[in-house]
Amino acid sequence: MDKKTKLFEYLTIGLFAIALLGGSVLAQIPALRPDYSEEEKRELAKFPEYSAETLADGSYFSSISLWFSDTFPFREQLVALNAAVESLHGKTSIQISGNVVEGDEIPDDAEASAPVEDEPIEEPPVEEGFHDDDGIDENYTDPEDPGAVQKFGAVLQVGDTAYEYYGFSESAAHAYASMVNDTAALLGENVQVYTMVVPNSMGVMLPDSLRGSIKTGDQEKAIDFIYAQMSEQVQTVPVYAPLRAHRSEYIYFRTDHHWTALGAYYAYTKLASVNDWDPNELSRYETVSYGPFLGSFYSHTGKSAALAANPDELIAYKPFYESTYTYWDRSGSAHKANVVTDVSNWSKSSKYSAFIGGDQPYGEIHNASLTDGSACVILKESYGNAFVPFLAAHYENTYVVDYRYWKGKLPSLVAEKGISDVYFVNNIMAAQTKVRINEMRNLSAQ
Repeated sequence: MDKKTKLFEYLTIGLFAIALLGGSVLAQIPALRPDYSEEEKRELAKFPEYSAETLADGSYFSSISLWFSDTFPFREQLVALNAAVESLHGKTSIQISGNVVEGDEIPDDAEASAPVEDEPIEEPPVEEGFHDDDGIDENYTDPEDPGAVQKFGAVLQVGDTAYEYYGFSESAAHAYASMVNDTAALLGENVQVYTMVVPNSMGVMLPDSLRGSIKTGDQEKAIDFIYAQMSEQVQTVPVYAPLRAHRSEYIYFRTDHHWTALGAYYAYTKLASVNDWDPNELSRYETVSYGPFLGSFYSHTGKSAALAANPDELIAYKPFYESTYTYWDRSGSAHKANVVTDVSNWSKSSKYSAFIGGDQPYGEIHNASLTDGSACVILKESYGNAFVPFLAAHYENTYVVDYRYWKGKLPSLVAEKGISDVYFVNNIMAAQTKVRINEMRNLSAQ
């Protein structure tokens, strides 16, 4: 072994020893141990109190071990550094979180596929993406849902990007279409009902090199099947092709299951063409960045180091029109807010709440730039949040309903507010999930 090789080995050993010693020293400084994780939005483990009982059953020392690892100084930064080093070595990890189950085969002839009378809605083989509040402000405590539950079917992670699998359910597709059709029939010919089913990022953004080997449903074909079931009273808004055409742009988050505001904008331009509107140019809006964002995929993948090393950026487009926005939370309290809120100082996991204050049961946007009495209501889950600021530019009054939490009735709202246009905006997972479809049907009933 030559001198240079020996010197390199000694240097490597020395640096490792210094790092090990430095880590040991840092671990002994209580002031450096965090008690709250900004990225995970939770209180970290506390040092356990001693008792004879916990000492006897072994939980005392296991709790100390948890406290030691959970509060290690600069843990999140070290995890991110590790991911960055791995990326320098050219490592691109591919991993799957959850169980992948194939969905139904999508019939080629959608119009010939008729639902069986009183056919029960089956749960789709891959569960709905996310039962979420999309990040509530740390200062807000929800009395009805103090802990939002993240619930995915299966997630594919490719390097620093995650995607959610999709499995088609024919019975759910029929049920969703039936619900929208029944709503349109109930509201009558003077009210126009629209439906927009939005593909998720796997359907649009998954690299072509992986598409053939990934066991996931064809979302374009699935949406076409759903739309083919709609009655003449329902106007469909096909957004798959416009999103696919812009797939080289930042239209979906990598660490979260939502689309970005830019993705929502391209869907809005498609709606504009359907309605013969002149779409507002994006340049009319003020582009703002609210900093790094680590979303639902980050949590579901066990706080992936690769995702943490390259977080998303929350970019929003502040409306150019003058408006007032009021929403009512789940306790019934009213709050004045902005259509787009500055969330720069919120935790990284909460920033999707920049759009209409997150998932609130009901809200009203009054556009002072218009005086024509126009009114619409959007029935949505969290995907609709980023879409609302663009839609509201075209109506004097926009009513926002999160059907998962709102306790009112749609026919009464339409009559009371003089609403002419009703929009169902759902991501493809929500549009095929039994509990979501039933929630929409319940609020549409008399």
